[in-house]
Amino acid sequence: MRNENQLGRAMSRPNFSHKCTNFKGAYQSPYALNPIIKLDPTIFLINLIRMEHYLLKDECYEIIGSCMEVHSELGFGFSEIVYKDALEYEFKKNGIPFAREVRYQVKYKDTILPHEFYADFVVFDSIILEVKAVSDFCKEHFEQTINYLAVSGMEVGVLVNFRKSKLQYKRVILSER
Repeated sequence: MRNENQLGRAMSRPNFSHKCTNFKGAYQSPYALNPIIKLDPTIFLINLIRMEHYLLKDECYEIIGSCMEVHSELGFGFSEIVYKDALEYEFKKNGIPFAREVRYQVKYKDTILPHEFYADFVVFDSIILEVKAVSDFCKEHFEQTINYLAVSGMEVGVLVNFRKSKLQYKRVILSER
């Protein structure tokens, strides 16, 4: 599955001048050798066209741009709270509407459960931003973001990791469309 971080690299066509064979010597598509391009080029172009219809695409790019600005200024190695404070500054400076540490309660049947969720940021009143400073994303980070989307009723989340030398980010979608 291709993510948005890889799209820029996937757009340049690799050199396939050599003969491609699998371990049994049979012909194999050159796209199978490249982990980024696994689709037929026409399908890849169709997927690029579909990018135009991403939910809240422009807003996500603004959020990711602010995260990149923070990462370029601070680098990696700080704790999460430092990056959150810097993001708050960037959002205010750029006029991006946000709320920090937004509390969500879980309703179960006719009661509210005692455990509450706190999303790091809600940006543009429609995107949950979850900030991490970890060695790498793990399954639990995606599950946490999906839980926040489910209890908030929102469809789009952005998960960012500042611990890498290059900002790591993923869009998380919870939608019935």
